[in-house]
Amino acid sequence: ASSGPPCAASATVGERLQAAVQAAEQAVQRHAAQDVVRLQQLTEQRAAQRQVTMQHAAQEAAQQAAQQAVQLQAAQAATRAQQLAAMQQLAAVQQAVRKAVEQAVQR
Repeated sequence: ASSGPPCAASATVGERLQAAVQAAEQAVQRHAAQDVVRLQQLTEQRAAQRQVTMQHAAQEAAQQAAQQAVQLQAAQAATRAQQLAAMQQLAAVQQAVRKAVEQAVQR
């Protein structure tokens, strides 16, 4: 009859221990869930940063390509101008040769 109350007291201690263990487990689960959320946020931020970096790189590459295209067009225009000048010089030389031949024939 005297062993009843100590069993009840020990059950209460056991219940308290179990409640403490459950509370600790819940705290660990909450922290783990928070860590998962933080990790997802960091992953999303890094992915967004990578995308921005890739967009900047693509924009730089497009600008460089455009500059190279302009330089190529300028070089082609300069080449055409040189070709035109050479053709004009050739035409002038041909005309001078014709005049010289005509003058020589007239003499």
